[in-house]
Amino acid sequence: MKRHTNRMGSLTKGVIGSVILHIIILVCLRFVNVGIYFGEAEFIEVGLIAYTPPAEPARVITKEPLPAEELVELPEAKEDEKEIIPEAPPKELPPISIPKEEVGKETPSPAIIQGEPYIIEGELSKRRVISKVIPLYPEGYNVETDVKVEIWVSPDGRVERLALLKKGGNIFDQITLDALREWKFEKLPLHLPQETQKGVVTFMYRLR
Repeated sequence: MKRHTNRMGSLTKGVIGSVILHIIILVCLRFVNVGIYFGEAEFIEVGLIAYTPPAEPARVITKEPLPAEELVELPEAKEDEKEIIPEAPPKELPPISIPKEEVGKETPSPAIIQGEPYIIEGELSKRRVISKVIPLYPEGYNVETDVKVEIWVSPDGRVERLALLKKGGNIFDQITLDALREWKFEKLPLHLPQETQKGVVTFMYRLR
């Protein structure tokens, strides 16, 4: 108990001493002039200057001289030189269609009768003449000529029509037509189409 009383007494003394010390410091500061001096404010004028971009230098246009025209000499064409044209490749021709009725049908060759002054061409060249008249060379003429006549013959062998294809002269034409009107051909076989056939008869008039 006595120890506690001594401790409290010491603490009270300390507090009282601290208070007295602070009072002394405050009194001293009152008599001391403590201050910070600030000089007079100075004003600085600041001028605003507008920025002007520098002007671009003027462009100087210079005309360049045009190049002089050059004359080009062309080689002279030689007459001896021939133009070479490449050959075109052969073209394939389309196949030719032949009607069935024409297949195997041959074009009859002219019938040359040995020793006779005429030849027969066409369909009638394969048909036998069973009756005929041969015109004689007319008297008083000294020419050699041919007379060509187209002839139509019925299925029974009669001469139906004549057409003069090549003239040999008035008298030669007339005697030829008169003779052919008297001709008679064999009848067509029954297995062949019973139609009119035609051919060409040429009479050759020669001097003897």
